Amino acid sequence: MMRGWVWFGVLLSVCALAFGQQKVDVEKVQARYRQLTGAVSEARLAETVRWMATQGSRVAGYPGADRAADYIERQFRAVGLQNVRREPFPITVPVDEEARLHLNGQKLRVYPLWPNQARTSHLPPDGVQGNLIYVRDGQLQQFRGKPVEGSIVLMDFNTGNNWLNAARLGARAIVFIEPETTNRGEAEAKFIGIPLDVPRFWLPRQHAAKLIALAETQPDLQAKLTCRMPWQVRTGYNIVGVIPGSDPALKDQW
Repeated sequence: MMRGWVWFGVLLSVCALAFGQQKVDVEKVQARYRQLTGAVSEARLAETVRWMATQGSRVAGYPGADRAADYIERQFRAVGLQNVRREPFPITVPVDEEARLHLNGQKLRVYPLWPNQARTSHLPPDGVQGNLIYVRDGQLQQFRGKPVEGSIVLMDFNTGNNWLNAARLGARAIVFIEPETTNRGEAEAKFIGIPLDVPRFWLPRQHAAKLIALAETQPDLQAKLTCRMPWQVRTGYNIVGVIPGSDPALKDQW
């Protein structure tokens, strides 16, 4: 009986030591996190985000991606990372050569969205033409009484995957109006994982009010879309920098 109590006491002591060590480790980690987060400048972070947002598309192989790579490489060198280098790699990407919405003699710049799998928003040389109709949030009732078959549909962007309603009803193409704010989920809802042949475009917000007014007051309003968006092999870059490890036994591991 006495031996059982001895082993029980030893077990309690070991658990207490382990708990105490764990508490010390947690406190050290939390202190380290506070030190790291304290070094982050909110103003500088916002400045970096704004700069990145002005560079255009940063899809690998685009000029905006090259400028972003240059920026990251400069920052790596500025903070003292070692062996900073650039690793090029070939990548096949959809290239936006130009897209336009032609209406009443104007040629408005629009931007093709991400492809439906392999199918980009590339159009024949003469483009596509059809009635321009506005369907607001793209709910089915918004299409009632409108000539959807073969039309170019103007739709609000923050509408989830309601653009599929236009596709099911025979729309020729869809033009989304730039919203005041949006999120990644909305953007990812605008393409699907099968090669559905429905060209989709982004219209800058400054053109929206005029186009909506025309579409709602002229039921036979004709518009045309042109777009060149082929797949091309471009060069992307990994930017690599090394922070030497401090543990003598582990610092040389990769």
